[in-house]
Amino acid sequence: MRKPAIAVLVLLLLAGGGIGTWHFLQPPGSPPAEAGTPTAPETPRGHVRDVPPDPANSALIRLATFNVQNLGRDTPQQVPGVVEIVRTFKLHLVALQEVMNYEQGAAGPAAVRQIAQALGPTWRAEISTEPNGTESAARASSNPPSFEFYAFLYDSSVLELVSGSARLWDEAAHPDPALTDQERQFDREPFIASFKVKGARLDFTVISLHAAAPDKSWRPAEIRRLRTVYETVQAWDPNQNDVFLLGDFNTALDDADWDAVRQIDSSIRAIPASAEVKTTLNKSTGALSQNQYDSIWWQGRHSDEDVVAGQGGRVDAWTAPFPRDPARTPPAGVTHPDNLLRWHYAQLVSDHLPVLIVLRTDSDTDRFQDRGR
Repeated sequence: MRKPAIAVLVLLLLAGGGIGTWHFLQPPGSPPAEAGTPTAPETPRGHVRDVPPDPANSALIRLATFNVQNLGRDTPQQVPGVVEIVRTFKLHLVALQEVMNYEQGAAGPAAVRQIAQALGPTWRAEISTEPNGTESAARASSNPPSFEFYAFLYDSSVLELVSGSARLWDEAAHPDPALTDQERQFDREPFIASFKVKGARLDFTVISLHAAAPDKSWRPAEIRRLRTVYETVQAWDPNQNDVFLLGDFNTALDDADWDAVRQIDSSIRAIPASAEVKTTLNKSTGALSQNQYDSIWWQGRHSDEDVVAGQGGRVDAWTAPFPRDPARTPPAGVTHPDNLLRWHYAQLVSDHLPVLIVLRTDSDTDRFQDRGR
């Protein structure tokens, strides 16, 4: 569909819903792990199931957002664990958050490149520059200073990164009149990039965000500003409207802070707020937490033609064959098989679970090609 906008895959999962009972995505052949029933009816868009997409169907791609906790830390199982998750769930594009600057800024980016190398010769990594953000003040008091990069991992046999499209949100160029210091718009300003599917019709833009921590007083304002970010990115290109907002928002999906994003015309979220779809883990017990922080948002009137209904949601990444550390022993109370798997996963890979959507590659009607990209 056409409208002045650029196809932006905003890696910040916004609004959507589901009716009935749903399960969560597991590897092919796995039984459903859990099910939930909503307390109130919602739109069917965003309904999630445990039916994985056909891996042989080249007309589909799988886009995911994944906060890999402190990527680059000294945990040998973390990089191979991420590799196994990408392989098991047959992902084509992954937006990574928490790519850390350990070892003078080298460790996190090095880990991303190691993941890409292990996935195979067609895999590429696009890593952001250092975000500015409000953490600049905090970094001044830490030694060495701590901050995060973003990254996009993608299979270049399937996807092409649009040249010159990868950038951090420019706070100075898009001032918020409520602020005197524009670096305070975001702790980690969003990372944006556009992609085209090779030999197919689909192209889109992705916006990835790791919002301020839940206890930060400025986090609600960050979430409210996402409407401005989304609509600005959407308006960059008059021929492209597929914009996906995704990431780790550190904000419950039913929170009133999302109202501004919900007011975007036909906004849809990959995970319904009323579902029992939690995206973080309790690292002490291996149980699912009460947090619904990770998601993907898009505009239905532009991108429903591309999003495959019912094939997406939270990825139960603990079911992938990630390597274990025999030296790590779970607490005595952690005995349930699922909790044991999740406990090991949370220690070695992340306390967050990926979220994905599946996209058709042959239905897109708004394309970058009209601008010669």
